[in-house]
Amino acid sequence: MIDWVPGSSADLAEVELEIARQTAEVEEILGRLSSGALNWRPSPAKWSVGGHVAHMAIVNGPYIETIGGCLAKARQRGRLGEGPYRHPWFGRWFAGAMAPASQEAMEDCTQDGTGSGS
Repeated sequence: MIDWVPGSSADLAEVELEIARQTAEVEEILGRLSSGALNWRPSPAKWSVGGHVAHMAIVNGPYIETIGGCLAKARQRGRLGEGPYRHPWFGRWFAGAMAPASQEAMEDCTQDGTGSGS
């Protein structure tokens, strides 16, 4: 798993390989689950594995398509710098907020662990 933000255009090939590897891994894991297992929810207030995956695909799909299109255009135009890049403060903050330790902290801030605070 890549746990860093790409610092130069040379890193892009590794990122693309990692995306392909993770996609294949998720497809392989989900392919082993029955429909019942994929849609099982531990309680009405919790999501199923399938619900989580569908949510990630819906939310992240437009980003992946847009980023892929931008990278393709940049390559065609020869507009890939060699870095090192310094990502804007918001991007660094956002990436850090999505880290697993941050997720645990966010869950601790809710009263019932669902994010609703009730």
